[in-house]
Amino acid sequence: MNFAATKSRKARKAHTCDECGRIIEPGESYHPTAGSWESDFFTIKACAHCNIFRKHINAADDCYFESYYGDASEWVANGYYSAGDLPGLPWAQRLGLFRMARQFERRWRDRNGALVPVPKDPDHPAETIEAAPTGAASVIQGEK
Repeated sequence: MNFAATKSRKARKAHTCDECGRIIEPGESYHPTAGSWESDFFTIKACAHCNIFRKHINAADDCYFESYYGDASEWVANGYYSAGDLPGLPWAQRLGLFRMARQFERRWRDRNGALVPVPKDPDHPAETIEAAPTGAASVIQGEK
C-alpha cells in the first residue's frame, strides 16, 4: 500500500531540505512528509520553495508524480523542461519551469546569496507565500 502525508510547519530549529539540500532556517515554512512507497517507509523535509516547485512539475509533466519525493533534483538534472519532453506545454510555462530549475540548482538563492521569494502556488495562484527574511535584508528591515 502506498501513501504519504505532508504538513506545513514553521521551523523552530535548522533543518536540511531533502530536495535541494539548503538549510531551512528557524522561522521559515517547511513541509515534512512521511509515507510508504512500495512497502518502504520514508520521511523527508522540503523547504517551501521545493514544495511549490514539485507542484509546478506535477502540473506540467504527466510522467512526474508529486509522490516521488526527493526526485525534483533528478527531474532538473535530466532537463525534462525542454520542448521535446513536454510537448504542448505553453512557452511561458516552460520558461517558468526553466527559471525555477535554475533557482533550484542555486538552492533558491540569488547571485548575492539572498533567498529568493517562494514561487506562486499553481493550485492557489492568488495567494503569495513569503519566505522568512534572512541575511542583511532582515537586519535593515528591522532597524526602522
